[in-house]
Amino acid sequence: MTLSWIDPEDFGGCSLQGFELYRDDGAGGAFVQIHATDLDDDPMITSFTVTDLPASPDGLTVYFKLKAINTGSYYIESDELEVTVGDAPVVSTAPTADPDSTSSSSIKIIFNAATSTLTIINYEVQMDDGEGGGFATVAGGDLGTHLVQYFHGTSTGSRLLWGRSLTAIT
Repeated sequence: MTLSWIDPEDFGGCSLQGFELYRDDGAGGAFVQIHATDLDDDPMITSFTVTDLPASPDGLTVYFKLKAINTGSYYIESDELEVTVGDAPVVSTAPTADPDSTSSSSIKIIFNAATSTLTIINYEVQMDDGEGGGFATVAGGDLGTHLVQYFHGTSTGSRLLWGRSLTAIT
């Protein structure tokens, strides 16, 4: 997980020396400093990828605090940041097209709900036009079924674009 911040507006009359990052254990314990050697003497850092998390963190709520320290050893401390650590959503099967509801101008896509330690808040249906480009999001919203109307026509003919990717968003 990556945390980002902005420098304090006032360094207390001294230059900014660096930062100290603190995390609790996710069980209401005391805050401990993490990644000390990465942050202590670098005042230019404004984001950092945290790898020091409790064992089995998925679904766990942890708290972070950041101290900005000046060269006079004075500091200002941030408010606590609450973060629930989650895993990437898992979809058990690939989406399928319902042949009874698919026509030359629409595709009915059926998929199973994804699982995650966090609540799934949205799904996106992404399509590839088959011409070597990337995927583009064409629908998003509720669980279960999407009817996607996406028709590509040219002066020499037309073809139906098809979906190959489903993204669950936590």
